[in-house]
Amino acid sequence: MSSANTFGALLLSLTTAALLHAECDRTPLLIRNVALWTGDNLASPRDVLFHDGRVSRIGRINQPPPAARVIDGSGDTLLPGLLDLHLHFVIPGLPKTTPDYEISGRQLLRYGVTAGRLHLASLDQAVSFRRMGLDDCSAMPRLQAGGPAIGGGAPNVDNPVFGGVKTPEEARAKVERLATAGLQWLPIHNIDKFSEPERASLFHSAAQHRLRIFTAALNPNELRQALRWPVHTVDYIDRTESPTYPPELLRLLRNRRRSLAAVPTIGIFAWYAALKSGTASLTEPYLYEFLTPANAALVQSRALQDLAGDPYVAASAKFLPTLPRKLLELIATGVPVALGTDVGSPALLHPGALWREMETWRAYGVPPQTVLRAATSLPAAILGEPDLGRLHVGARADFVLYHGSILNGAFQADRVRAVGKGGVLFVNDGNWVGPPVPPAPQR
Repeated sequence: MSSANTFGALLLSLTTAALLHAECDRTPLLIRNVALWTGDNLASPRDVLFHDGRVSRIGRINQPPPAARVIDGSGDTLLPGLLDLHLHFVIPGLPKTTPDYEISGRQLLRYGVTAGRLHLASLDQAVSFRRMGLDDCSAMPRLQAGGPAIGGGAPNVDNPVFGGVKTPEEARAKVERLATAGLQWLPIHNIDKFSEPERASLFHSAAQHRLRIFTAALNPNELRQALRWPVHTVDYIDRTESPTYPPELLRLLRNRRRSLAAVPTIGIFAWYAALKSGTASLTEPYLYEFLTPANAALVQSRALQDLAGDPYVAASAKFLPTLPRKLLELIATGVPVALGTDVGSPALLHPGALWREMETWRAYGVPPQTVLRAATSLPAAILGEPDLGRLHVGARADFVLYHGSILNGAFQADRVRAVGKGGVLFVNDGNWVGPPVPPAPQR
């Protein structure tokens, strides 16, 4: 390992240790008179008590525990913490002396993303980020992690976040490395470009080590190959100019509705279109919260460059018109379809990204109740986390207090009033009350 890599690993380890031992207010928290999202609809106003990191009571609570913090939620909606099943802790343009995750973790929590699934990351990052999220005091969502992705047709590529394989034996060794590190997911790209022995080795090794698999399905060929294997989620959406999914693939999806889930990432392309048309802007201050003015200017400059010249952004205009129908087709198959943003991609900044994803679904004709399930209970079920995604007695005290009724009008990030993780308040009255960002290391 180079001296630079050694320094980076040491810095990440020290920062992780500091975050894991952070102090925070864990006294009971009572939110009064809120409309509670039940997973299907809104329940009549009631009180919710959070204590010892869990939901303690739901109903009419006349006498809160001594010293309990109390929030009046009259007229507002209480949701479980939101989940994003496809995210990255990368902020393009941020100097390397400022760790991306220090900022992006806070930006996610600021708008109610209390849990998610990490996509591409180095092995050390994936392990450390997951450990940070386990602590209720840490300004990091709870995470399940996929580490370095394994890609087909790239035998000579090998970097910390993505690599190919030359042989079935190398495929097996890479899967074992993820499992030994304690990760939960194996990310696969270009599934249609592996040789058959390589593909078989990947899947058999993953099953042996109880690693779940998510694979990119960017076109019909990738989806067709994915459906031949015991994949757990197919990520992204068909990005060809075809107006619909091929009928035979929709039939295969219907046959897999009890063993497969889909995580289309579509809000990113609606965001690009809105930026191009001027109905959204990269100059909005909220996009750069927790950044120093100098770093905010660098990140904004990079985002504007990416919007103007990145091939990923430019290509989206061709398939964007096909996305509403394809999303509705996926949902109609009965396969669980959960929200993922692909945040951390070019010109897609973390603040409010999941709300923009939710609003894109609603604008494409998905009922708001379905959208809310796709951001709460469905992704929790996909992750196998029964104490997330619903607010019931005994569940994790992860929540979002949303101003007004969540079922009326557009989904709006600026209506997030309070956010808690494990009963620890990170946002109150629309303001960040969690720990400040640690200063960048002096070198």
